Amino acid sequence: MKELKDSIDFGRDNVRALFNRLFYPTLLGMVFSMVLNVTDGIFVGRGIGSLALAAVNIVAPLFTLSGGIALMLGMGGSVVASIHLSKGNDRTARIVASQSVAATVAVLVLFSTVLLIWPGPVLRLFGCSDTMLPYASDYLRTFAPFMFANGVILTTEFFIRLDGSPKYAMTGSIIACVLNIFLDWLFIFPFGWGLHGAALATGISMVAASVFLAAYLFDKKHNIRFNAFKISTLRAWMHTLRNCGYMCRLGFSSMFAQFAVALMIIIGNNIFVRLDGDTGVAAFSVVCYLMPIVFMVYDAVAMAAQPVQSFNYGTGDFGRVKKAFRVALATGVGYAVFVVLLTTVFAPSVVYVFIDPADPANPLAVEGLRLFSAGFVPMAVNIVVMSYFQSIERVIPATVISLLRGIVFMLLCLLLMSRLWGNEGAWLAIPASEILTMAVTLTMLACVKPERKNSAA
Repeated sequence: MKELKDSIDFGRDNVRALFNRLFYPTLLGMVFSMVLNVTDGIFVGRGIGSLALAAVNIVAPLFTLSGGIALMLGMGGSVVASIHLSKGNDRTARIVASQSVAATVAVLVLFSTVLLIWPGPVLRLFGCSDTMLPYASDYLRTFAPFMFANGVILTTEFFIRLDGSPKYAMTGSIIACVLNIFLDWLFIFPFGWGLHGAALATGISMVAASVFLAAYLFDKKHNIRFNAFKISTLRAWMHTLRNCGYMCRLGFSSMFAQFAVALMIIIGNNIFVRLDGDTGVAAFSVVCYLMPIVFMVYDAVAMAAQPVQSFNYGTGDFGRVKKAFRVALATGVGYAVFVVLLTTVFAPSVVYVFIDPADPANPLAVEGLRLFSAGFVPMAVNIVVMSYFQSIERVIPATVISLLRGIVFMLLCLLLMSRLWGNEGAWLAIPASEILTMAVTLTMLACVKPERKNSAA
């Protein structure tokens, strides 16, 4: 797959051109990843029913949390590896990549084991009703053993892009998407396996993609590749744990951004069950399926800008760091404005893909989607600025942004506005929390400068 490798110089190439060369393959890869998720929603909603769709939405926060763990170690590891590369410490960068992937797999295997042992209590905590419990349990038990594969995909993609091969990383996402679409159709319709089949299709497709991506890092021709690291002594273990701990600190905001989505789904499910019963959850599930599509572009912007920002931060070229940030911010905000306009006009057509117009959940979802889209622009600002702080090792401001939009303002707005204004308040709560967070974000951006800290692990 050498033809998929680009010649990329993070320190000399034109910043806008460099960003675009990373952004478009990353975005396209994420588009295919989201198509995988949306395909599940379409096949489940149309092939099994809206109740099954709502049950999958109950389980979705668990997948979001597992993905957040992988993004934390992947983003944090990529920042550290980028800085080491800028200093010529290639072997150290390889060890960081290896530790990041290994730690992700270990944590997700443990996470999956807990879910398989106690599925019922976990699902009830996430707002699962007695009616939906059999559906949600079936889906969770089948997919949980495959969570590690999703972790491998998310972490390896960071280091493959850092090695100058964004097209290879994109190809892994394409493999997962195409295989999942075929297996979804096969398992749900001809085989009639229901939610078990949908979960199995997704799991198998992720394993195939993870093998493809891991093969890149096993190839000794590449500069960024797997490198053995010592764990035979207590000192070696402590060194590995220290490195992983620093990666987690740097990447914590990325994980918490995913956690915020999961928490929004959990609380939203409980609020909409109270307001409209299972019909409300089904309507809310449409937004939850579409939210990752919006979020993925912000993630793609952050992931494309991160190696450019971190590498030049490592070399001390702060002018290139700032230029990369400005390019990323303009891209994120421009996309957000486009999506708001698109959502406002075509909301009925979008909802129709998931829920039949005769279903009582359909009009609720149409109205809710239009209200919810008001938060897309401030969300773009918050995520791009948060990623910028991560890339220059500013853990505290990045964490503050995550906590405000993921817990403090989100909880306050969801709980208060849903009580005061019912359905409309519930749908507008997330936009309100993003706007409040953006006010703090822009204040911190004016105060924080990217001077060198020299603290990479």
